[in-house]
Amino acid sequence: MPDRLAALLAAALACATPAAAHNVPVLPSQCALEPFTVTAVGGPSATVAAPDAGDLVRTVYDLQSETAQFTSPAAAPRAFDVGGVPATVTVPPLFTAMLFTTADHASTTGEIVVPSFPLAVGMAGDAETVPFTLTTGLVAAGGRVFAGTPLDATGHYTLVGVAPATALPPPLGGAPLVVSLGCQAVPPPDVHQFQRSLDSALLGGRISKKTFSVRTLFAPAPNLAPDFAGKPALFRAAAGDVTVAAGAFPGGLARRTKKLWVSTSPDRSVAIGVRFLHHRFDVDDYLLAVKIKAPALPAAAGKRTPIALTYELGGLIGRAGGGFRTNRKRTVFTFH
Repeated sequence: MPDRLAALLAAALACATPAAAHNVPVLPSQCALEPFTVTAVGGPSATVAAPDAGDLVRTVYDLQSETAQFTSPAAAPRAFDVGGVPATVTVPPLFTAMLFTTADHASTTGEIVVPSFPLAVGMAGDAETVPFTLTTGLVAAGGRVFAGTPLDATGHYTLVGVAPATALPPPLGGAPLVVSLGCQAVPPPDVHQFQRSLDSALLGGRISKKTFSVRTLFAPAPNLAPDFAGKPALFRAAAGDVTVAAGAFPGGLARRTKKLWVSTSPDRSVAIGVRFLHHRFDVDDYLLAVKIKAPALPAAAGKRTPIALTYELGGLIGRAGGGFRTNRKRTVFTFH
């Protein structure tokens, strides 16, 4: 079985990896950070006003350090209304992001992580600088999983971040805050020149009214060592913008043996497990297994319904997906 799984992943990597290295400079990009939303978990959500015409963020890419520097010297407070209370947010004039790629058999996408994004929030005469870490991957708060979107070939991506409860007045105070920022980078950068982080291959899955389950093979880049027990374990399956199933273990996965990490929720509704398979050609191969009870059935889209998987394990972002075959009653979806 491990040899068969390795063959599947090798085939996926052959399709996802560029045939030749790129040496074309990545030009700086510009974008307006919109749409921009602010959500108090368990409370209201608001959309921030569009930026002024000249309020653009400029992005300069450094391929050697695999980072990007964002500058917004014209950043001005942007207004929004939350629960009838006027408020403003101001993005920092300078912030830095890490760049890398994830891939499956179908595509390679760019991932962006901003380790420090101090967002200035003002409301009812009070102001607070709220610290966020932004990502195109996943974040969890209040028992929910929130998703960004990766950088695609058109230059579009969405960053999402969560901050703990703030001292702001109600309705934003006293609850975790989630922000979501969209960007349409012009010109779009060539993501194939970013550092490869993780490759995935969806092996099988089944969705019914009772249970969602999938198995995915993944391989981190040789220079990366995932910390499954020390970093959060997050998972989301989606059909378009609709979440089919999601789960989170903020404390990471429990190590059961030298090669196995598994965590199960107290009510046993969510289980996420990772097993080390083997080390070959300087690459470690792992098997991810996820089981979640009472998923939301996706709307059937013909004979096969596309399901996209996003996961964060050991500090790494992974993506996989495929067309799930639907039965005649459209009550069971399978991939194999």
